[in-house]
Amino acid sequence: MNEAPIRRRQLITTSGVGSMITAPDGTSLLIAGLDHWYERPYRELKEDEFVVREWRLERLLGVSHFRLPPDFRKGGGDNLYISIPALRFPRWHRCILCNKLVKRKLTDSSRDRDHKCPKNNYGPCRLYQVPMVAVCPKGHMEDFPFVEWVHRTLHPTCQGPLKMYATGTGFSLGSIEISCEGCGKKRTLYGLVGSDVTRRSISILGSKQDIQDTSDMDVEPGKGYTCRGHKPWLGDGAPTSGCGLSMSLSMSTSTNVYFPNTIASLFIPKDTDTDHLRRLLESPSYIRTIETLLRANLRPSAQLLRGHHRPDPLEPYTDEDIDAVLEQIIQEMNTGQPDTKPEPSGEASLLQSEYQVLSSAESRRNPSAKAQELITEKMDLDAYDAKVAEYLESVVLVKKLRVTRVFVGFSRYESLEIEFDPSMLWRNPPDPENRWLPADVSYGEGIFLALNSGRLQQWESAETISQRVERIKANLRRSRGMSVLKRHAHPRHVLLHTLAHLLMRRLAFESGYSLTSLHERIYSEGDMAGILIYTSEGDVKGTLGGLVRMGLPQKLEGIFLRALEEATWCSSDPVCMESVGGDVLGLPSFNLAACHACALLPETSCQEMNHLLDRALVVGTPEDQDIGFFKDLVKTAIGIT
Repeated sequence: MNEAPIRRRQLITTSGVGSMITAPDGTSLLIAGLDHWYERPYRELKEDEFVVREWRLERLLGVSHFRLPPDFRKGGGDNLYISIPALRFPRWHRCILCNKLVKRKLTDSSRDRDHKCPKNNYGPCRLYQVPMVAVCPKGHMEDFPFVEWVHRTLHPTCQGPLKMYATGTGFSLGSIEISCEGCGKKRTLYGLVGSDVTRRSISILGSKQDIQDTSDMDVEPGKGYTCRGHKPWLGDGAPTSGCGLSMSLSMSTSTNVYFPNTIASLFIPKDTDTDHLRRLLESPSYIRTIETLLRANLRPSAQLLRGHHRPDPLEPYTDEDIDAVLEQIIQEMNTGQPDTKPEPSGEASLLQSEYQVLSSAESRRNPSAKAQELITEKMDLDAYDAKVAEYLESVVLVKKLRVTRVFVGFSRYESLEIEFDPSMLWRNPPDPENRWLPADVSYGEGIFLALNSGRLQQWESAETISQRVERIKANLRRSRGMSVLKRHAHPRHVLLHTLAHLLMRRLAFESGYSLTSLHERIYSEGDMAGILIYTSEGDVKGTLGGLVRMGLPQKLEGIFLRALEEATWCSSDPVCMESVGGDVLGLPSFNLAACHACALLPETSCQEMNHLLDRALVVGTPEDQDIGFFKDLVKTAIGIT
């Protein structure tokens, strides 16, 4: 039995459903679908411990709830011995002595079972997995089609045993040869990998130069091997879909074999006074009782729900508060929850509601603040230095926040925006009322800044600004799979995104948090013009306030000015500032004046993988300072010591 330790948070990112991991013994495994994630060998599962509620994401994704990935426990409590199932993949294996290719089952746990090697006196010999798979951008994957490849046909009649040799002519794929012992045909893996900027599909025949006679072939030269919609992470015999896209070769350990898609949301309570009570009543133990009472034509009430648990979690609340929340829940249950898939603009609606709450936030210092998961304090701009305050519309200290990050799907070979498709995550998708997705919850603190809308509109209307951002747009138009970046490639977003990076780099020196602990949320669509810099590395009790303290008067101004001062000069200048959106290899870049020395962050801290950055829009250039939004404040910044 193969075992591989995985961190809980990795199960919604790099090691989610359909991802490939390597066990300590070297076996390549495929994380299985969600059907069997919470199966226990002993006793009944207590699912309340894993359930997470986030009403905005539930509505957006059409699910009933979310669940924390299980953690493996050997003793001392409930929910013991829960492990994430994984399957053996790739299935093709090569004998280390005779070079024979052997195909194993997904559920095999031994490398050498059933294989008798003639070079070992027909005794068992160790098998090694072939390190290559065929992948589709939409997330489908299958074993590399060695049989079709060596016979140059999509429907080979010969099923003779195959062997894989290293010809010794080099270290590229062209030095690996596949041969069929049944008909004697041979073919190397030459031509399977394209250049860094061109995707190379698997051509079963090869090019016209690669073959001389195509009269007996059933496909045209150069035609790609098309995807049949295989989903091996759901087990043998899983339903397939007629995908039809071209497939590409990828090494099983390559980073491009898996791109997880997640969506994050800042918790915004439906009712800031009763959000904790509502989550309690929506937990599985109470919601089942509510549904049972409704089926029995009984009206759920505080009196009927009290005393079901010891100690009673409803004890701190009055009957009036409980009945009021019950009325809301029952009304929503009667109207039904829409079962809709997330649209590309779905995340924008999340950001819009967050921006409205943060930009119009009022100080919350009531006695029940500890029970809230969003605690804000709106600052008086008059308390800040006038030179900095005139660029701002609001400053809000977010003393406590909760961020929920949900895994919704994945792509392969190139990062694409994939819609939530239950059939990609479950072999037997549950009904919408029981559907869930894995999620991670983190608590932290942050600073929210909104820029002066009048100044911003005047600045972004200048033709020189749009002309500069057009360079980034031109590079995006020549690229594949960048739909999210294309929507955000406008002056306001680039300005806000770059400003967030500059401030985060400075805050890492001042706040006590490392740069990898800081994260960003950019609010730039429509009339929005704000950034939220937050840390989510704390536990359920929050953080120590080191980041919030940096937003206070006499502290925020210094951080702002020093961040602008540092942005005026980069150690890679003038090359960095004069960038036209490309590198020395001629590859298109989605940044202008931005590099690791001045504006880039660890990719875990940036929501857009360090794209759409240009510090010239923040501080200007030596030749044209007017393009910088903070051009007047930069003069003050340069003068500070």
